[in-house]
Amino acid sequence: MAVQNIAIDRAGMSSPRRVGFIIPSSNRRFEPEAAAFLPAGIVPHIARARMTGPQKAAPKTIQERILDAARCLADARCELVFLHCTAHSTELGPDGERQLMQAIREATGTPGAATGLAIRAALCALRARKVAVVTPYDRETTNEEVRYLEACGLDVVHVRAYDLAGSDAYCSTPPEFWRNAMIANQEGYANADAVLLSCANIRCLESLEGIESAATRPVVTSNQAVLWFSANTVAREFALSGLGCLSGLQLPSSFGSKEFTTASHSC
Repeated sequence: MAVQNIAIDRAGMSSPRRVGFIIPSSNRRFEPEAAAFLPAGIVPHIARARMTGPQKAAPKTIQERILDAARCLADARCELVFLHCTAHSTELGPDGERQLMQAIREATGTPGAATGLAIRAALCALRARKVAVVTPYDRETTNEEVRYLEACGLDVVHVRAYDLAGSDAYCSTPPEFWRNAMIANQEGYANADAVLLSCANIRCLESLEGIESAATRPVVTSNQAVLWFSANTVAREFALSGLGCLSGLQLPSSFGSKEFTTASHSC
């Protein structure tokens, strides 16, 4: 009922805030979660780009696809355009991600943000320096995320890559799998300040409270961090709920400008 009321309130707003999200074409989790968990005053607009799995191509080709999707979202008067793909964002590294956000701004006249940036901001808000990483990816993709985090000055103390069988497996695996994963990995991340449960196409946000309880520490997920970051960026006046450890936190001041390509982003 709560989700239905949010949808009705959002549909009836005459001047909502608008955020555009570019997601991989195979993603089936983010769109319904954005509709359910963003406050009613923020309307999510979704564009898709072929960028992962069988659709992966040369970097220049991928960027052209992303920028075309960004222009479409700018046409809808979105005030923030978010590239939301954890693997692609972190594969670029902090400098490459920053350059892509700048390219989005130059192509659209609209601020651009990306998943890696949102994850960094979430960990900063939690004052988490030692991080455990749990992913559905293969080891190579997971290692790229680890390198990204380490390049940002974070200490990765434990890594577990579950190597699920692609996008279909990512989005169909039930939340209980990730709750059990938290329990199974507790010994490995005993010294972690937080756990990063990575991937924009896994089913976990609806059960985040139980997953965090099983982890016995804050858990940051890709969709949670991106929704939290975008809501805090365009409209801090709206209360956030259902986002676990981030629900009551504000964006750190170093991440609080829409000039994300020039901000220091230090905690």
